[in-house]
Amino acid sequence: MVEETSQSQLALTTDARYRQEMTDLEVQVSLLNMVKEYMEAQGSEHDMIPANLGLKDVGLIGGIEQYNELVVERNRLLAGSSLNNPRVVTANLQLENMRNGIEVSIENVSKTYDLRIKSLREQISAGKREISSIPGQQLELARLTRQQEIIEPLYRLLQQKKEEAMISLYGLPDNARIMEEPNTAVKPAKPNKRNIYLLGILAGLLIPPGVFFTKQTLRRKVDGKRDLEKKLTIPVFATIPKAKHYEGHIDIKSKDSLTEGFRMLRSNLQYIEGKVIHITSSIPGEGKTFVATNLAIALAATGKKVILVGADLRKPKIHETFGISNRIGLVSYLIGKVPDIRDLIVSSGIDENLELLPAGPIPPNPSELLSTDKVNEVLIPLRKNYDFIIVDTAPCFQAADTFNLAHYSDYTLYVIRSKYTDLRMLPDIQAFHDSGKLNNMSLVLNAVDFSRSPYGYGYGSGYGYGYGYGYGYGYGDEIKEKKRRKK
Repeated sequence: MVEETSQSQLALTTDARYRQEMTDLEVQVSLLNMVKEYMEAQGSEHDMIPANLGLKDVGLIGGIEQYNELVVERNRLLAGSSLNNPRVVTANLQLENMRNGIEVSIENVSKTYDLRIKSLREQISAGKREISSIPGQQLELARLTRQQEIIEPLYRLLQQKKEEAMISLYGLPDNARIMEEPNTAVKPAKPNKRNIYLLGILAGLLIPPGVFFTKQTLRRKVDGKRDLEKKLTIPVFATIPKAKHYEGHIDIKSKDSLTEGFRMLRSNLQYIEGKVIHITSSIPGEGKTFVATNLAIALAATGKKVILVGADLRKPKIHETFGISNRIGLVSYLIGKVPDIRDLIVSSGIDENLELLPAGPIPPNPSELLSTDKVNEVLIPLRKNYDFIIVDTAPCFQAADTFNLAHYSDYTLYVIRSKYTDLRMLPDIQAFHDSGKLNNMSLVLNAVDFSRSPYGYGYGSGYGYGYGYGYGYGYGDEIKEKKRRKK
């Protein structure tokens, strides 16, 4: 605790210093007001401004001195010439600018002084409160000193008695003896292994189902065939497995799981009537072009005459899969640039029974082009010359192109991709079916990972799947991979 006399002296000294500083600032503010009033009374006349009044701001004093020197120089020039003298005119402009600068400086310095005066007044007020509290502190110190004088002898006496008791305790003889031998258990009392094991078994039984059902509740993507069967009444036409690698299209001679999936899709087509099959989806990336391409290859392998038509005019991909030009195609016929549709059909280069009609350049009005009667003119000769016409159309959720073509189709395969298609899209897909916007609509579930499917669908334990694609694809030959591992 600081001695009360020293604390009082320090508070009084600080208060006196603050008051002196505030007085000096108030004097400076008064001097600034005098200079300001003098300049206002002076008006536009170029007279000297008093600079030796006792101002302490160095910048302001320097500005006034420069102004006064320029006034003297201007008066000297004016004595030998008229007001129209260029040098006198220049001096007048400089004086006017300097005068404005001095006025601004006076205003800024005054504001600074006012802020400091306000702060000093607050500090002086706080100092007054501190000085007024000093007598009370002196009284409290005196009270504590009296209590110390009373309690200190008692504390010393108790301390002495404690030391005497400790000495007596150490001087007593050792009278301790063993009344009964200690008996320790073979097993530790804690932790209780039985309870720990029971808790572990209970956690093992409850946590995995809880995690599984939580994941299923929070899931937002289609996982397997059961999701479609629970939420839709549309038949699932085929399930395409997921493959690890893909190089553009399947090798129909291969016996990997992906090729078998398309063979199964091809077999199911034996039970439908009609030639024109539209392949569509909800959004890009679900694999409609992938399904259309490989379905056409699988059908051509049976000796059927097949043509794959690129009707996705907004984002054509067939030409990239088969490595052909897309400079001309279906669009060229629809706009009248090529009069004969047969001039646009090209060979696939994979199977002599498979031919291609690429989409052609991307038009500015694809929906309008597909709404014209020329589309029917395209299909008439194709129906005569081919056993199957596979049409790759645009996604339904992003354009009306597919609905404009729907009445030309005999059957519609709607592609849904596992782990990609949002479950919230399924009601809209059901509405397409119920309203009849898409003819004879069935579903194709694409990219199903049978090895991890919670529903247990699959072709057998000998297969492994895994492929991913947006508008690009990937698949691998599982059987060849196994053979390489054996070697």
